[in-house]
Amino acid sequence: MTRCHWDLGSTAVARPRQSRSGLGDRHFRRGTAILGKRLLLVLLPLIGLGFLSCTDSSSGDDPGDAAVTPMSRVSMAAMRGRVTYVELWGVWCSPCIRSMPDIQAVWEEHRFHLAGFDLLVVNTGWRGDNLTVVEDWLAANPEYDFPVYFEDRPDTLTFAYQYQVNSIPRSLIFDKNGRLRYNDHPAGVPADFIDDLLRE
Repeated sequence: MTRCHWDLGSTAVARPRQSRSGLGDRHFRRGTAILGKRLLLVLLPLIGLGFLSCTDSSSGDDPGDAAVTPMSRVSMAAMRGRVTYVELWGVWCSPCIRSMPDIQAVWEEHRFHLAGFDLLVVNTGWRGDNLTVVEDWLAANPEYDFPVYFEDRPDTLTFAYQYQVNSIPRSLIFDKNGRLRYNDHPAGVPADFIDDLLRE
């Protein structure tokens, strides 16, 4: 269950002493009503800017913890004009896991490149991998902070289907025009290959 709250802190308001005529109490209620309306006008824009704090009470994870994004939520068209590196992998795949330090190094080297670089580390969902399995693996390996995705699209829309991938790990590297420029094992990516694409 997701709970959203706004902690305004504790504010003590001194209540005026009530006069015999009750004017003090009426003035207090009127003043606090006006103050409340003005406060609401100030705070509503902040809600729209995301200052509302939301936490998931069903999970003990911190809001900053890494998450796994389903591929069905990703628009590949939005990545045009950027070099895109797709790494296909599985939790059960030992060679995939051994390649993860190299993928992390690629991410650290290029993530802030001005020419635009995207890395999608996509779990294929093969051999029983599911979203929970991938999330558990990621939580157990906090040294990796690259973006992780899970392939939940129909078979004909997956990277594996579109590019005839039948074994992993597999690296697919696309240039800024969306053309596939590399389709092979991650260990075979030439040293300056990504830099060359970024300079094009």
